[in-house]
Amino acid sequence: MSSPAPESPRPAASEEPSDSARRYRRALYALLLALITAWLLMLAPLPLSLGAGIAGLVAAVLLVRMVIAAWRDGRRPMAIVSAAIGFPAIASIVLGAVLGALFYGPMSELERCQSRALTHEAQRACQEDVQSSVVSWLEGIGG
Repeated sequence: MSSPAPESPRPAASEEPSDSARRYRRALYALLLALITAWLLMLAPLPLSLGAGIAGLVAAVLLVRMVIAAWRDGRRPMAIVSAAIGFPAIASIVLGAVLGALFYGPMSELERCQSRALTHEAQRACQEDVQSSVVSWLEGIGG
């Protein structure tokens, strides 16, 4: 006769992660993915770099979810440190994208000029041209 197949050992209840811990881990992975996406988009040329702002806003929502999950899971120091580091980082990503959108014309002009510049002197000339362009643009807005 054949003996019954041995049952697979089940982990003890204390070894299984809680729903809160799973929520925290999922939020952390999604946050990391959003931050990496935002970083890669920041490195891209205009207009793709403007997508970093959208990825930053997604990361902000995910950071709030992760901080709440960490707080509920009893990881209060992790929640505080994550919020203290994460929110300023995300704010700088979103602010960079907003500034890129506001100064889209001069910034795209600078990117085009620098892609054609072969020397440091030519790159410096590109920056000076863009700075004068931005100043005249701002003066036109201010009246």
